[in-house]
Amino acid sequence: GNLSDVTFEVYAMEDVKAADGESEDYYKKDELVATITTDAAGIATVSDLPLGKYYVKEKSTVDGFILDEKSR
Repeated sequence: GNLSDVTFEVYAMEDVKAADGESEDYYKKDELVATITTDAAGIATVSDLPLGKYYVKEKSTVDGFILDEKSR
């Protein structure tokens, strides 16, 4: 099947802090960082993420597939 137009949300798994230790933190734990959608090849990317840990949740899928509600 075609896996284009599947939407995912990227969240911070932890507080993502500024590298200099003085600037404002980038993201708080569990804050939504980005929403990404797969292209015609079924690939979704996000760029320019600061160093840190993140997790992904499937937000919507295409007909014929079951939405996976687990975080990865």
